[in-house]
Amino acid sequence: SDECVLPEGHYLKAQEDEDNKALAGLTPTQKAMDVNVKQAQSVAGEVLWCSGRTRLDIAYATSRCCSLATTEPQRAVRIGKCILRYLIATADYGIYYPSAQAIKGQDLLLEKDGVKPFDEQFRQDTIVSFSDSSYAPEATDQVSIGGFIVYLAGAPVAWRCSRQELQSYSTLESELQAAKEGFTGTLSISTLLGELSLHHFKVWLAIDNKPCVQLLVSNQPTSWRTRHLKIRADILTQSRASGIIALKHVPGEIELADLLTKA
Repeated sequence: SDECVLPEGHYLKAQEDEDNKALAGLTPTQKAMDVNVKQAQSVAGEVLWCSGRTRLDIAYATSRCCSLATTEPQRAVRIGKCILRYLIATADYGIYYPSAQAIKGQDLLLEKDGVKPFDEQFRQDTIVSFSDSSYAPEATDQVSIGGFIVYLAGAPVAWRCSRQELQSYSTLESELQAAKEGFTGTLSISTLLGELSLHHFKVWLAIDNKPCVQLLVSNQPTSWRTRHLKIRADILTQSRASGIIALKHVPGEIELADLLTKA
């Protein structure tokens, strides 16, 4: 006899859409009392704690889970449970902080297919900010995602992944916003190290977008189409001119912040 399957996916999706529409009409106070929202916020809080401590590999997924907690709570719960299953399966993963002796030669160990990592990230007197962005992805309602990872002595010490506050009209503009966020991150780390009375650290910004790097290092006037980008980049160009930071274009294969902008 012929066999058939009667899936309920269409009905379940329609029911979830109805719930989301009903939720959209509630006030913030009413949303806070919703059972689904409470569950989503609980799961989001659990994965957010892990993401902010040692598991930067779940930063992007966690950002999506948190952003959907009050608008699409059932979807947020599904994403959160997937993250938790991944964390349980990789419970022995963590951040490796090498000793001064072990850090020597790390760049050679990580070389792959002829592409070497940025050697400055393995120096004990250097702070490196890797920044990246995903320009207007459909999954986030065409709002760009930006992220950065700050490296010190061969290991990450700070990172962030979030939707960018300003809407970007090009990949260059979103990459520039991410670079500025990364620069702010390096200032926080260098200030903390200064309070600990440690020696001066050189600061690098590692960016994989060539037009963004060219905009930051060029002293030539720009056209009216890109003048607003030159103004936004002033803080970085002035810091570079003052010797506070140095810029480096890195290929996408070694752009570590790429982990924070994609699923």
